[in-house]
Amino acid sequence: MLWGLLLSGLVLSVLAYRGYFEHKNGFSRESGAILIALTGGPESAGEVYEAASFSLQETGGVDSFVDRADRITKTLGTFQGIEDVEKIETTGSIRGKTVRVEYTLRFELATTWAEFSYLRNKEKQWQLLGFEIMIPEELQDKGAEIDSEAERLKAPKEVTILVEEMLVDISEGRSESVHARSAKPFRESKTSESFSKLTSRFVNELGSFQNIIKTFETGQNQDKDRAHLVLLLQFEKAKTKGSFKFIKRAEKWLLLYFKVEIPEPLLPAR
Repeated sequence: MLWGLLLSGLVLSVLAYRGYFEHKNGFSRESGAILIALTGGPESAGEVYEAASFSLQETGGVDSFVDRADRITKTLGTFQGIEDVEKIETTGSIRGKTVRVEYTLRFELATTWAEFSYLRNKEKQWQLLGFEIMIPEELQDKGAEIDSEAERLKAPKEVTILVEEMLVDISEGRSESVHARSAKPFRESKTSESFSKLTSRFVNELGSFQNIIKTFETGQNQDKDRAHLVLLLQFEKAKTKGSFKFIKRAEKWLLLYFKVEIPEPLLPAR
């Protein structure tokens, strides 16, 4: 089993993960700081996410990122240290200079292999491109069990269907109906008129809703009365990310949070 996180840019120029480094000790300090934070609990893992670039955040929400860190911690225990730097490779690419570092890492429950990749951007700051952590054979069953538990806490299919129906209604000018069917906290935070203006804007920019391409993040709480989705959506003119939260009342799922992003190229010039 190999758990990986392939990113197009996690900026390490904020919080305790800052640093300009050109040798293996520098890369080790950066990688170690990230691992300490990831296995240090939801708050510190969330700080890694909040410090990340938009490129990372568009691949999923903070809940998904923190959940991934929690699975690593539950399987391997907390990060203890770097045993060895096995290999460093530096290459050039269209995006800039890249470095790939392979480590032997020591966790609370096992010693294992990992790989971190970094990109040097135009500001001469190193960005994390991705990381992979190998789950040792003796912990494979434990990792699979943790993954199965997470699978059971995915948002139910009916919530995804509700999102599709809601976006079709909005595309066809029925946003008032969507607002009327939403949860009370949502209706209190946005009037029907303001919601109509919001949805009209993205329909004008993106065109009509076509389909859901991919699920970035899906989950529900232990009581199974709250669910969230982060989706890649196909509209007539562009693909974009949408985030949705629902609450269950009287056996019905009601909209609690709604956000559809307008991709940067479609944003009007300032």
